[in-house]
Amino acid sequence: MARQLIDSLTSDWAPEQYSDAYREALISIVEAKLNGQEIEVVEAEPAAKVVDLMEALKASVASAKKGADEGAKPAAKKKSSAKKPAAKKPAARKKAVGE
Repeated sequence: MARQLIDSLTSDWAPEQYSDAYREALISIVEAKLNGQEIEVVEAEPAAKVVDLMEALKASVASAKKGADEGAKPAAKKKSSAKKPAAKKPAARKKAVGE
């Protein structure tokens, strides 16, 4: 059965079915340059700023130690007197045919 499936999906190689878009674009640029046309150069997007995670971690630890050394305590959260809305129940799942 597996061989029949493979045989049914197998076909002869037909390279004309495929095209090389990069090669075609490059040929058009070369032909334009040969004809004396001006070629527009598209600048690459600047690379995103790379963050050194180890340095950021060291700075965070140093900041936490500095705060602990100064005796700074985080402010206590105030309890809200307002009631929170009740959590909604998830919608019932529809059963598929045959379940």
